[in-house]
Amino acid sequence: MKILYLIRTHQKPDQIYRLVRTIRKANPSSIIVLSHSAESAPLDLSPLSDLPGHPIQCLYASVRRCDMSLVNAYLDAVEWIYSQNIEFDWLVNLSGQCYPTQPLQNLENLLNETEYDGFMEHFELFSGGAPWPLEQCKDRYLYHYWKTGMHLSHWQLTAIKPLIAAVNRIQNFIRLHWFNNELILGRHVSTPFNSKFIGYGGSYFHMLSADCVKFLLHFLRSAQGRRLIDFYEDTLIPDESIFQTVLVNNGSFKFYGQNIHYISWSKPNDGRPGIVSSEHLPKLARDDIFFARKFDVEKDPEILSALDERIFAAQG
Repeated sequence: MKILYLIRTHQKPDQIYRLVRTIRKANPSSIIVLSHSAESAPLDLSPLSDLPGHPIQCLYASVRRCDMSLVNAYLDAVEWIYSQNIEFDWLVNLSGQCYPTQPLQNLENLLNETEYDGFMEHFELFSGGAPWPLEQCKDRYLYHYWKTGMHLSHWQLTAIKPLIAAVNRIQNFIRLHWFNNELILGRHVSTPFNSKFIGYGGSYFHMLSADCVKFLLHFLRSAQGRRLIDFYEDTLIPDESIFQTVLVNNGSFKFYGQNIHYISWSKPNDGRPGIVSSEHLPKLARDDIFFARKFDVEKDPEILSALDERIFAAQG
């Protein structure tokens, strides 16, 4: 069983090193590929040079929040992996602020025995039964957005929020939103979704069998896939929809539909996960949770040590 960990990183190198060391110690046969932010300082891999097993690899990609760049970085990394003839049975995608929550031997046992082709949260976007509000699903994936160049201060944004909400509420042709304090404008567009090609959403974090990964790359590099990428290019947060849409519509794969990552949405209106701290430890003890995010050792240095005790308990 070869598990490939594709880890998206951009800051806190010491925390990245700790994550990599933990994975390799807990799963010595693991393959680890880092996809590091090209906008960050280069990541020095020399502190990891003593690790046994497959050499740690580091690729670089420019990634921005909420746009297609995260999907492109993922696909480019997978394409590079295949170009290097790196063989794997399962791909687990993580961020540099993720961490295991239990022995990785348990994960390996699960993947060896499972009937599923992937562990990936997924739900229909527009059925009304999604965990996301229906209007949020529509705003994300029924509109194409562009930046207005109009940057707003905190007080300006607070002042016009009621106006933005009113504009969005009374019509469906355009949408006004803001990102990083910049006003963005969206226009309603036709979509590729229909009864035979349903739009799905879910978490970016997943575990996929090699067959799923191969199909995903092949499809998105095809002419049909490029058209789908063109559609998602100007939507909001395409990385939380395009993988699910491609894979679930294939129809031949079987997915476990719940997220096996624990993510603390302590600030649901902020759009970013909260920091997982020691107070969350009881929630991380569940047998169906294998990873959690996001951690910050500068804010809570003890929690990773507590998790290490569980991760390595069987190894002594």
